[in-house]
Amino acid sequence: MKLGLSAYMGAVAASTAAAYLIQGPAAWAVPVTIGAMACDPEGIDKVAKAWLDSASDLRDAHADLGRAAKGAPPETWDAEDGKAFETHATAFQATVLKSCEINQGAGQGLTQIRTLGQAGALLAATTSTALLTTGWAVAASQGALLGSLPVRVAAMRFAATINRVLAGSMRRQILVTAALAGILTASAAWTAGRRQELLTMVRDPAGGRPDFRPVAKLSTEQA
Repeated sequence: MKLGLSAYMGAVAASTAAAYLIQGPAAWAVPVTIGAMACDPEGIDKVAKAWLDSASDLRDAHADLGRAAKGAPPETWDAEDGKAFETHATAFQATVLKSCEINQGAGQGLTQIRTLGQAGALLAATTSTALLTTGWAVAASQGALLGSLPVRVAAMRFAATINRVLAGSMRRQILVTAALAGILTASAAWTAGRRQELLTMVRDPAGGRPDFRPVAKLSTEQA
């Protein structure tokens, strides 16, 4: 079963109702924590797929460049032309491979965040339901909203335990998100620094070679 943003919103509503029944800081902290954890796993999954698809396209382009670099040069190219093209194609390959690795890393990071988001939604739904059940027990203990003191104290302890569990899940989300932010920041800096070089490579994939002086014509001129 896929759990998304709606599961988080339902958990916020249920835990808020539970907090109203139980009262106290620990109980009210639960819906706040769930709200801070909330994300849209399905939306994240779409973005992750786009990054991974891009990485796949770049991987194909890298393979094509490798075949082109190893292929026999046209007969109209002299040895200097062929060497210049091979050098340029090799550099282009390295640039494309680096972009592929960055996009792959971003896609995998987003996939991990998606997984953690779904797990968090399940955890939020489960714990909020349990807390709401506890809240009703508090209300029923004396037929009033506050319930008896011992039952209310036990409910508060239970709410504190839930908070610790939710906080642990949120910390994992934060750590993975921070790592992904680092990858994307490095990607942006690398791309910005190589922008002009990339544009030159795309506009002039032959690296300024060949000079398109046909060998046959040169032979005629020499004769």
